[in-house]
Amino acid sequence: MAAGNCHQGEWRLFLTLRAHLAPGDILCADRGYGNFVMSAWLQTLKADIIARVPTGARRVDFRGTRRRHGRGDALFVWRKPPRPSPLLDREEWRALPAALTVRLLRHRVTRKGFRTREFTLVTTLLDPALYPARELLDAYLSRC
Repeated sequence: MAAGNCHQGEWRLFLTLRAHLAPGDILCADRGYGNFVMSAWLQTLKADIIARVPTGARRVDFRGTRRRHGRGDALFVWRKPPRPSPLLDREEWRALPAALTVRLLRHRVTRKGFRTREFTLVTTLLDPALYPARELLDAYLSRC
């Protein structure tokens, strides 16, 4: 656990936990972490992520996939942003790859009496045989 004050951002606090991340760890996180920088940074540590893609931050069009695994389950290539992240030092930024293959999963939650919601998850767990979409969705939904 990392604790801070109201002047410290969640990402900065998380980065202080890097010594506790081991190869093979899987971070299951909210939409604040579902981006290129966090996904690529975790890959440099040989760790993986399951996170929600921020609404409106990245338009996801499943017609432009690299490889489709099923309906709402496909591989995409995310490119490194042109501007360095202020959260990473120069060496960490340079260590990030120019592009990263990620798996996106679109899921619709319907519950009687509630509004239907749709969200998209990003993960670096690419193999659908080892990591079925249902298990990844269950892991994300049970994180609370």
